[in-house]
Amino acid sequence: MNLSKALFRDALKLPGPDFLGQQYYAYNDLRNWRRVANSVEASANAPGARVLNIAGASHKAYCEAYLQNVRYVELVDMDTVLN
Repeated sequence: MNLSKALFRDALKLPGPDFLGQQYYAYNDLRNWRRVANSVEASANAPGARVLNIAGASHKAYCEAYLQNVRYVELVDMDTVLN
């Protein structure tokens, strides 16, 4: 299990009446959705254009999972682009 998954899993288990763990998890999930929404919006406004989405390691898998479900988005690994 990678570190980011463990951090979020553990955050959900934090005790307390203020639900900080759930708030942390929800905030991060919202950041991922916003990142994906921005990429989709950018590509929707310019069909056929390339959009570079730079994400940290803890966001990459989530963003890829969301973007794979967008019919007109083709994900290309950065190594492919640079070579």
